Amino acid sequence: MPNLQLKQQLQLQWAGQNGLIKDWKAIPKAERILLIELAASTLISLNAPALGLLALMASLAHYGYVLKPSQDALVREYKEYLNRNINNMAFFNQNPRYQEIVKEVGGTPAALHNACILQMN
Repeated sequence: MPNLQLKQQLQLQWAGQNGLIKDWKAIPKAERILLIELAASTLISLNAPALGLLALMASLAHYGYVLKPSQDALVREYKEYLNRNINNMAFFNQNPRYQEIVKEVGGTPAALHNACILQMN
């Protein structure tokens, strides 16, 4: 799995830079939600869920938080956030690039979301 391998490489790189590994759940919930929102906006802008997730991980690196390779809590919360918001068109319409993406893929918000989730798995 290339995504897992990339995540593990980033994890090792960040661990070396920060010398600190913390659990995703150790981040206060309000900060987790904000970080997930930022990652989701990257997902919409770039039509690339993996990049959205990497953006989230990069934000975490700034705070010294690094995912352990076996931990999936962050990915689970990220997917839950997308699931809660997929039918909220206001969420998607905040970014003009989203409409272009829907036209490019010729799909619906739900189809785009499902493709994103499949790409993340």
